[in-house]
Amino acid sequence: MKTNQCVFAVLLLGLCAGCGGDSVETIRAKAEKGDPQAQYNLSVMYGQGDRVPKDKVESLNWLRKAAEQNYAVAQCCLGNCYHSGFGVERNGKEAVRWWRKAADQSFTNAEYNLGKYYYDQGIVDPGAQVEAVAWFRKAAAHNDPDGQRGLGFCYSEGRGVAKDQSEAVKWYRKAAEQNHADAQCELGDCYRLSRGVPKDEGEAAKWYRKAADQGAVEAQFNLGQLAKNKEESYKWYLLASSSKGSFGELGKFFALQLESKMNALQIDEAKKWVREFNENKNTQAR
Repeated sequence: MKTNQCVFAVLLLGLCAGCGGDSVETIRAKAEKGDPQAQYNLSVMYGQGDRVPKDKVESLNWLRKAAEQNYAVAQCCLGNCYHSGFGVERNGKEAVRWWRKAADQSFTNAEYNLGKYYYDQGIVDPGAQVEAVAWFRKAAAHNDPDGQRGLGFCYSEGRGVAKDQSEAVKWYRKAAEQNHADAQCELGDCYRLSRGVPKDEGEAAKWYRKAADQGAVEAQFNLGQLAKNKEESYKWYLLASSSKGSFGELGKFFALQLESKMNALQIDEAKKWVREFNENKNTQAR
């Protein structure tokens, strides 16, 4: 599971919404008068180099000012800085301290990050898994798809809570219906492997396809596994092979195995399909 980082690149969208077209001078004046949203916006601007020189020190300076005024998004981001070592020495306790301040205001990103932090701590401290479930549940209750997926994973694996595949499916589905690619892939696995639901390869393929369209390599590979003919399998394996990682390598291996059973036209058509798929994905990402 990934950590839901409040990275500056993502939150620049929040900046644009909060600035309302304000000039740098206006934002700075508000920030210097103690407006926490303006302080946060100015932090983002320095982090991105948006209309001001990129400056990590200034970015953190304004971020801390906003966080110290109990501005939840800034507190979450400051926690992320301590967690990742962005501009400060890595410090898990400080990360948790700032995440908790944001989570106490029901800021869902912070709730999820606490869940993920304690989940990772559970590798060496099983008691931390119970804490992870509690935070995932808080995030899930606020309809956060990362929290829902995290809670589903805990139920599926029996970490911090009694194993319950039906409950795992329930939470995976909630996240998947919000277009969470990892949850869609997990839900596809549940239908393919009959975990918490009756086996249904058609339903598995439906959820894998939703994840695959978002670039989930594991889902692309799994669609190759489920395909009813070698031409369809080859397309999905070839698509997966264009990505890095273990499933990319598996896709490459299986695609090579199938190539010997296909003619040049079939191979060319599959390569064309993969190119078009990737071009469409890149266009949608812009």
